[in-house]
Amino acid sequence: MDVLSDKEQERFLVLESCHSTWFFDPVEQKFCRLMKDSKSVATEWLHYDKLVVHEDSDAFVVFLDASGTKLLRSWRHTDHCEQCGGNATAEISLEDLRKVMQL
Repeated sequence: MDVLSDKEQERFLVLESCHSTWFFDPVEQKFCRLMKDSKSVATEWLHYDKLVVHEDSDAFVVFLDASGTKLLRSWRHTDHCEQCGGNATAEISLEDLRKVMQL
């Protein structure tokens, strides 16, 4: 069973970092993070100016303002991840994921 509907899969870009699942809504230019801890805490939906996903590395940068003075940088989690030194994974409940997807 898919967690997201086909419409949601087309709308959202999902990136996995070592400690969070990042959801980007390019239509609304908003994003949120669902933390991969035992409580599955989600951040609020925040506006962003642009997202840059580096193709030559696992890095990505979220520019929060047009001037580029406020940004968040992270790395996509991979097998045998160099950033976290292991295979950090966590389960996220379907209920928590559905709550996050409601803008």
